[in-house]
Amino acid sequence: ISKRPALLIPIALGDAVLRSPAVVSIATDLDGRIQVFNPGAVRLLGYAANEVTDQLSLSDLCTAWQPGFKALALKASQLVHVECELVFVRKDGSTIPARGSLSTLNGEQGEHIGYLLIATDNSARLEAEAVRAQLEAQVREAQKLEALGTLAAGIAHDFNNILAVTLGNADLALRDCAGNLRAQDSLEEIRKAGSRGRELVHQLLTFMRKKDTELVLVSLAPIVVDTVRLLRATLPGRLAIEVDCQPDVPLIAADSTQIVQVLINLATNAMQAMPVGPGLIRITLSTVRFDGLPADATTVPLTFRNKHPDGAVCLTLSDTGHGMDAETQRRSFDPFFTTKPMGEGTGLGLTIIRGILQTHDGVVTVASQPAEGTRFALYFPIATAQLSASVADSPASTAVEAPRHYPSLRILYIDDDQALVFLVKRLLERRGERVSAYQSAKEALAALRAAPTEFDLVLSDYNMPGLSGLDVARAVRAIRPDLPMAITTGYVDETLEAQAASAGVREVIFKAEAVEQFCDAVQRVGRSTRESS
Repeated sequence: ISKRPALLIPIALGDAVLRSPAVVSIATDLDGRIQVFNPGAVRLLGYAANEVTDQLSLSDLCTAWQPGFKALALKASQLVHVECELVFVRKDGSTIPARGSLSTLNGEQGEHIGYLLIATDNSARLEAEAVRAQLEAQVREAQKLEALGTLAAGIAHDFNNILAVTLGNADLALRDCAGNLRAQDSLEEIRKAGSRGRELVHQLLTFMRKKDTELVLVSLAPIVVDTVRLLRATLPGRLAIEVDCQPDVPLIAADSTQIVQVLINLATNAMQAMPVGPGLIRITLSTVRFDGLPADATTVPLTFRNKHPDGAVCLTLSDTGHGMDAETQRRSFDPFFTTKPMGEGTGLGLTIIRGILQTHDGVVTVASQPAEGTRFALYFPIATAQLSASVADSPASTAVEAPRHYPSLRILYIDDDQALVFLVKRLLERRGERVSAYQSAKEALAALRAAPTEFDLVLSDYNMPGLSGLDVARAVRAIRPDLPMAITTGYVDETLEAQAASAGVREVIFKAEAVEQFCDAVQRVGRSTRESS
């Protein structure tokens, strides 16, 4: 260590600090010229001690001070010790953030003669803080998505009631005005619009629903078509979307909800890659074979091709956006990597997509050029013959049963929505059922207690003020344990189905189903119990 005899280093520092390779110790005179440059400074900054001693000042080695060195120099007559943040400039020009303390040094007579900086590399701490900030942002984003799911479930009840009333009355009106073709045309358009709204709500709720991955044999074409219908409602008018599904694409083992999530994520990325002007999103579905192709003829990993020599099902999504350079493309699947500004992206979208493909034993590839758009290709294994056979061998009756003539069901119906009470009563009575309808669960239960044998089925809405549908089910079981019970709801999930089963509910009926399906479900519950008794 180079040191002038007149420069006294405080004894409290100790010889270990001055000689430590892990701690930077730099002492200067009053002008800031370096007099002491310890091994830690040599290691971190890349200078030899003789290259800086009496040659460079502290300001030559630092680009930023908090507080400023000049401001500290104004206090030369005082004993000063200040904690500071600074950025060192290494010999090769690179920079290193550091944290340390700057103190005054006294001479043999106690006079102020210079400064001493003790510092450590702050890179690891700053990187850890940046990662923590990113993780906190991911948590906040996840919480927003969870809140969105809660909101979707919350509005489903009222919105599905509206759709059910719209579709049900349109169906009734179509039958009532059989001779008025113009009115029938208008009512048919109302019915179609309501059906699209019902499908949109159903897809959103399915997408937001939390559940474990469940792979079953599916055809991707209907999933693609349904998802595109959902996307068309969200894309700006300047963007077009095209779909090309090859006929006879084989089945795959997949979780349809996760496939929808993948398509929505990729379409969202494509939309953000085309922020201005017209653009095109193109989705294709086809069967591909790898045999006979040279190793460099496809970007599909060789391990996947060797594992699936008979080919794969390929689902692609491409856009005409700004594309990616080679470095961005290389890191596109890295967790927390995003090209979006702060607050506009989590950096997890493509990572999640790759994870979903891995759970499906598939792979995802990307091809892109700046200003030439991007193409993502998802490869899924073709379902094996064993899986296909297991589905084909599942019990299913194809025999046509002779029509049966049933006596009318006596139904006790409960819903707090007056419009639905009016509609469902009319629908079921047109099918020959006898319906006692109530808007109050307490009044309905009182009627049941007064005549417990007068009903074949209790049908109740799930989400009602006071008593829920599950509360009604428990009360019905206490009054008459053998009486079948069904509940209707605008949001069906695994938790509700489990709770309903434990409360004695025979079936949970999705309220926004088509009118015929809704009535069929109601009659199925009542008549299946009657036949078994």
